[in-house]
Amino acid sequence: MSRRAVIIDDDKVTLALLSRALEIAGFSVASASDGQIGLDLVVREAPDLVMTDLLLPRLDGIGLCSAVRRDPRLGHTRIVIMTALKNFALQRQARDCGGDAFLEKPFQPEALVQILKRLFPEI
Repeated sequence: MSRRAVIIDDDKVTLALLSRALEIAGFSVASASDGQIGLDLVVREAPDLVMTDLLLPRLDGIGLCSAVRRDPRLGHTRIVIMTALKNFALQRQARDCGGDAFLEKPFQPEALVQILKRLFPEI
């Protein structure tokens, strides 16, 4: 059985790149470009991995992360928060809300692979 991932980002290029990378790593992927739609998708799909941008329409990545962490059915879900902003306070908020990893954009493929290996050692 493959792992499931949900990617939430309002940048179509990022969605396409991450989708392809995660599919190569063995994930089935669903995506959304809006934080609220993304949260609805996460609740419905109960994925193994959520990758969310920090700045999103309607619900930001911190709010999405916090909502996922409050849902006991999603306790197994790993969350990677991404942003192009070089702001250490935001990175701390990403960790404090329950994010498992932080990925700076634009990301290097090696950085993504390292995060995936840390969160899913069997990959």
